[in-house]
Amino acid sequence: MPGGKVDLFEPVARAVEREVAEELGVTIHAETMLCLVEQSDQVAGTHWIAPVYLVTEFTGTPALMEPEKHSDFGWFPLAELPSPLTTPTLQAVAVLQKREP
Repeated sequence: MPGGKVDLFEPVARAVEREVAEELGVTIHAETMLCLVEQSDQVAGTHWIAPVYLVTEFTGTPALMEPEKHSDFGWFPLAELPSPLTTPTLQAVAVLQKREP
């Protein structure tokens, strides 16, 4: 799941759109927040807040735009996700599974 930091004074939804464009080369509209993930790691001394948006459409062809950060990407059914997954991804999947009929 693409992600990154919010720039100073940047609206969160715009940061999500920017990060997805930077990492995958596609354009999205971050309109519907799926969930908000809070991740604390006392050992590492980090505390992250990750807004996760539900995106159902995009424009462009996805491509690996940051090969120095990621080795690959792919599309998977929820029941067949690879592991390990990040904490935000795990929590987003749990919310998505509750939404499915």
